[in-house]
Amino acid sequence: MAINKTLTTATFCAAAALALTGCSENEGGSQSTGQAKNPASALPSKPANSLVGLTAMQIADKSIDLSKSAKSVRYKGTIADKGVPLGVDVTVDKARACKGTMARDGANVTLRKVGEDSYLKGDAAFWKQMGKEKGTPAAEADATAEVLKGRWLKTPKGMANGTEQVCDIDQAFREIEETTDLTRSADSSVNGQPVAVLTRTGGAGTKAALLYVAAKGKPYLLKATVGAGKGAVTLEFSEYDKPVTITAPPAGEVLDTE
Repeated sequence: MAINKTLTTATFCAAAALALTGCSENEGGSQSTGQAKNPASALPSKPANSLVGLTAMQIADKSIDLSKSAKSVRYKGTIADKGVPLGVDVTVDKARACKGTMARDGANVTLRKVGEDSYLKGDAAFWKQMGKEKGTPAAEADATAEVLKGRWLKTPKGMANGTEQVCDIDQAFREIEETTDLTRSADSSVNGQPVAVLTRTGGAGTKAALLYVAAKGKPYLLKATVGAGKGAVTLEFSEYDKPVTITAPPAGEVLDTE
């Protein structure tokens, strides 16, 4: 049977939520320019791993620039999707190949992107949830879930499918990069690694923020929380510059909609 193309589009819109933008809000592919960096954030000549003498904003700018330049990174945590927590665990490289998982409201999906080809493998709850959100009749969503049981769905080439954001290192840091007016708090640790802690109190149209920057070795961003409550984004970053091997699923397990 033919797979409902509306349902297929809805599925990839869910993937785009990882980048904090729904397909309906950013189908044109425009990217946020972010906030202008603090004019005083020009970095003095210091060793590449030194945070000594830097302001909180200089530390943030330096860390995010370094993190975005990594050959690969893994980001894991929770993103707010329409007030519902969306769990993400994605590894991406600079060539925009990626692999990972997403979970929301008991529904789970695995993602792979190799070259221009994107693949999704969802459980029954995922396909039914996507069908419900797009107004697909329950019987049709159930039939789609049955057809795709244990199989990968391959997106048609050229389809705006959300993986452009999910599998983009720059996009992983987008909302964090827009955070301004940070101050430095007492140092702490993340997973045993010493970190500089940068904070901003929310209010008056700004979101609370908490950034943890490695204080030893290269000052990569290790963890960040932006916002609070149901609208919060909390992500941990790891495996910077580690080799990433991502392969297409076996052909016999793929349903190609082209």
